[in-house]
Amino acid sequence: MPLHAWYGVDVGADGRVSRLSLYNNGLTGRIPAEIGGLSELRSLGLGWNELAGSIPTELGDLAALEHLWLQGNDLTGRIPTEIGGLSELRSLGLGWNELAGSIPTGLGDLAALEHLWLEGNDLTGPIPPEIGRLAGLRVLRFGGNDLTGPIPPEIASLAGLRSLELWSNDLTGPIPPSLGNLTSLESLSLAQNDLSGPVPAELARLILLRELAVNGNPQLSGLLPAGFKDLWGLTTLNAGGTALCAPADPDFLAWLGRLQNPRVRRCGNDTLSVYLTQAVQSFEFPVPLVANVPALLRVFLIAPDGEAIAFPPVRARFYLEGAEVHTVDIPRSPGTIPSRLDEGRLEASANVAIPAEVVQPGLELVVEIDPEDTLGPELGITRRIPAAGRHAIDVRAVPALHLTYLPIVRPGRRSAEFLSRVRNLSEADTLFRRVRQWLPVAGFDVALHDIVYTSARTGGELISEIEAIRVLEGGTGYYMGGLPQYLVEDLGYAGSARLAGWASFSRVRSITIAHELGHNMSLEHAPCGSASRPDPGFPTRDGTIGAWGYNPTDNSLVSPETSDLMSYCGPKWISEYSFTKAFDHRLRGEGLGSATATTAGDAPSILLWGGIDGEGVPFLEPAFVVDAPPTLLGPAGPYTLMGRTAEGEGLFLLRFDMQEMADGDGESGFAFALPASPTWADRLATVVLSGPGGTATLRHASGPPAALLRDPRTGRVRGILRDLTSPGSGLATLAGAAADPVSIASFLPDVANLEILISRGLPAAEQWRR
Repeated sequence: MPLHAWYGVDVGADGRVSRLSLYNNGLTGRIPAEIGGLSELRSLGLGWNELAGSIPTELGDLAALEHLWLQGNDLTGRIPTEIGGLSELRSLGLGWNELAGSIPTGLGDLAALEHLWLEGNDLTGPIPPEIGRLAGLRVLRFGGNDLTGPIPPEIASLAGLRSLELWSNDLTGPIPPSLGNLTSLESLSLAQNDLSGPVPAELARLILLRELAVNGNPQLSGLLPAGFKDLWGLTTLNAGGTALCAPADPDFLAWLGRLQNPRVRRCGNDTLSVYLTQAVQSFEFPVPLVANVPALLRVFLIAPDGEAIAFPPVRARFYLEGAEVHTVDIPRSPGTIPSRLDEGRLEASANVAIPAEVVQPGLELVVEIDPEDTLGPELGITRRIPAAGRHAIDVRAVPALHLTYLPIVRPGRRSAEFLSRVRNLSEADTLFRRVRQWLPVAGFDVALHDIVYTSARTGGELISEIEAIRVLEGGTGYYMGGLPQYLVEDLGYAGSARLAGWASFSRVRSITIAHELGHNMSLEHAPCGSASRPDPGFPTRDGTIGAWGYNPTDNSLVSPETSDLMSYCGPKWISEYSFTKAFDHRLRGEGLGSATATTAGDAPSILLWGGIDGEGVPFLEPAFVVDAPPTLLGPAGPYTLMGRTAEGEGLFLLRFDMQEMADGDGESGFAFALPASPTWADRLATVVLSGPGGTATLRHASGPPAALLRDPRTGRVRGILRDLTSPGSGLATLAGAAADPVSIASFLPDVANLEILISRGLPAAEQWRR
């Protein structure tokens, strides 16, 4: 087999190896030192395997190397100083290994470097000030190490820096005011360190900033800069676990309320000793309630000077639009009032269940303690909450959750046990118990899809297929693929999802289903277990929920030491951070995507789909012409799709952003159904995907044939099968466009009723003229 035909190998015009891309291939052992002899190698991608041992110093001999990606392995030892001599290097990804020692100062000599990822290792010592010499650096990620000392002011000279992540280290001292010079910065995370002092007012100059996290620095104190309210692009601000607070300025507070899940204390805000909880609640960062879901009211009393006073009766009155809608008397509880607030015992508070119909937006509450004055005037405790007026309860209505569940199998391997389990699946099934319990859900319905066939080799391929199916069907809500155990083992994934997207897949397990839908609701991993790239804004370093949860099933409390749903540790519950973040996403992020397509009927459309791999390199999948509703595009982004004729005339141009695969290696993807003109059958010659990582071009015969299987009666997609001619795939018959349906039926039992489209790149003329 010629070298250029090897899997993951690209060669240059001289036949020499120019690229090795072997991401997520289950590679084990050590990185061969002999790779250092590939003198023309420009890109080496070995990320997300199980490679161990040290990084060979011989990699420093790769003088032409532009991209070195070794992240997500089990590499140990120091970062070789020889890497500092790779003068052409533009991307260095060594994150999520077990590398130790200090960061080599020689990395500051990599004059061409644009991306530097060292996060998730065991690196120690200070951040070298020499890093400030990397004038072209756009991304700097040092989070999740054991780095010490101050933030070097030299970082402020990186004028083009867009992302600076120093979270979860042991950095000390003040935040340098000179960071305000990084006016290209879009993301800044200094969370989980030992930084001290105020937040510099100069940070208000970062006009492009979208995300700011300083949480988990207990010694940060004072008011947040008033100028922050002029950061019109900021969407996320996390100052939890600090002594920082928001000024009482009404304009500032109004701006704060427009952010996504802001975690900032209000200065001088007295906390009432009462709350309602559904799954989890927090005094410091109150969790909103889901409308039309029952809640538990907890009233906390404290006896002065620790006196042993019997619990008095309590009356709670609820109001909507000024009218009293519900009153409940909580009988006198056994025991005595504690001397301090104690959330960890139900008997330390007066508690009562509040019906779902009471929990509505605009709800207000008044609590009366000992309303009949049975204990006399000398009780010495609070008699009314609040002391005057009514306490507003934050109740919000969330959209109904619509989930389409796709049973996914391999051709010729229909697991009877799996299909029997999901045959009559509905929203009442125990598989969705954790979804209803842990995520912000009120209305919920599940539509069971017909069986879908796949030949996907990776989780990324399968996610792309599910997303394409949703687009082709004009689907609304979330699409989740259900996997039999053999497919879980084939792919090496128990589940995965598009982060803040609509597609996911999961094994048949309640916790995994809730976890993947959590990703769809914008939740990243909590920092516990083998979770890669945890959310730097998560409030605890060990991925625990950090607040008291409540389980209405057995009327029990859940310890703050319980692991979060989005971690890889157990047992699990939902944290106030994750619940509120998912809640905010459902309110703000489900508008456009809840309906994939326009209200117009199905019309000829071209399916354009693809993404970027772990190195950020774009790729395109085979396109198909189908009758499908056109996709509504979101905001413009850094990627473009352009269709051209052979003469270079432009037929269409799309600008968009992609959705990241939450459990992948940096992969992202997209799928669009674009209204297609019949004249394109003879005119469309190329489709070009362009973005920060380069370009990909689709032509009429760009790659091996793939098949799209669709039920012409219902419009439902029944399978996407790739690389039909691959040896051992059993799918070669399909490459002839269903010439022999009898033979095909041996591995696709219902193929006789399906439409089969074949594509090797751009659609063939017969697809356009069907």
